[in-house]
Amino acid sequence: MPKILFSLYHIAVKPKKYAAFVAEIQRTIKNFPLGYLRTTVIESNLLMFDKPRWIEKLYLKIIKNTLKYYDWDYGTDKYWPLNHFPRRMRKIGVRFIKKYGTPMVGANFRPHVTLTSFSVEPPNLKIIKAKSFKFRPRFLCVCELGPSHSCQRVVTKIPFGKK
Repeated sequence: MPKILFSLYHIAVKPKKYAAFVAEIQRTIKNFPLGYLRTTVIESNLLMFDKPRWIEKLYLKIIKNTLKYYDWDYGTDKYWPLNHFPRRMRKIGVRFIKKYGTPMVGANFRPHVTLTSFSVEPPNLKIIKAKSFKFRPRFLCVCELGPSHSCQRVVTKIPFGKK
């Protein structure tokens, strides 16, 4: 099975709060009932997955339980250009950054794997159907983020179902 790191929640956490942040994630996912994720399409540089109810519940539970560790002084709005969002979702995205530290909540939450990052304006590529496969996550990884909010390295790997 290949290593798949899909995006779940992007927030800045101060180093002094990191251990408590990770402990909160461990408590949150300890007995969480997991399901499968399935590929859907490839959009430009993103391999998209479906959004079953279990992943929405997990995502919202993680936000609720870890928002207290978010670094509100980080300046997240500077690092989230919303120009690629559809116009109606930009306004919601701005509101969600102020409320949750990320624009990727509700309809804006779209589970995906970032396949690559572009150093210039991304090409306008057609959306294509992805080869169908499914998987059940075994770990939640906390990553250091880089360009386009992509995972640069795994900092902490937390197994599901165990402390």
